[in-house]
Amino acid sequence: MSDLEEVHWFQPKGAPRRLVHGYVSCASITAGELPHNCTGSPHRLFVCVIKSHTSEAVYAELERRANARALETGSAWSALSDGIRPLGGQTMMPFRTA
Repeated sequence: MSDLEEVHWFQPKGAPRRLVHGYVSCASITAGELPHNCTGSPHRLFVCVIKSHTSEAVYAELERRANARALETGSAWSALSDGIRPLGGQTMMPFRTA
């Protein structure tokens, strides 16, 4: 959980609701844990945290962080899915915390 940065709410196109997302450095990932194209220089991956794959306490903390980020940035709840976008060239991947 400590490797997950910029935790925020995001609603991907076609998703029924907002989901917790964030970024993780590929340097923090154990080899083979998350398949991705790596050129050898550290980069960040845009990940979705799946609630059913995450302990209740960890997910509650990530929700708290996402809510705090929304308040810090002044994002209205209804605008979150429109205002937060992954950076170009990155692929969203599901992220298991446990």
